[in-house]
Amino acid sequence: MRGFQLPARVEAAQSEFDAELAKRFDSLADALESGDVKMDAVAPALARLEDASRTHAADLGPGSPTSLDTFVALSRRMGSLTASVSEAVRVGLVG
Repeated sequence: MRGFQLPARVEAAQSEFDAELAKRFDSLADALESGDVKMDAVAPALARLEDASRTHAADLGPGSPTSLDTFVALSRRMGSLTASVSEAVRVGLVG
């Protein structure tokens, strides 16, 4: 996004989270074809992203505004929606 630069630590964690989301969607497509749902690492990647964001905010010091709160909330929502889709696929395949 123009004018928005993530701190390096947060950017690395976001890249990892994005990669895990992509793997999850690939896995869901495979599951729909094969009927086998596999676990993924989206939740741990999200936890690392949240941790990187908290560390960045702590480095800025108390009372410093951070624009990462909305960014992390969006990532949380993407993780939650991905988990919901994964569960729907799992239930559809098992049920």
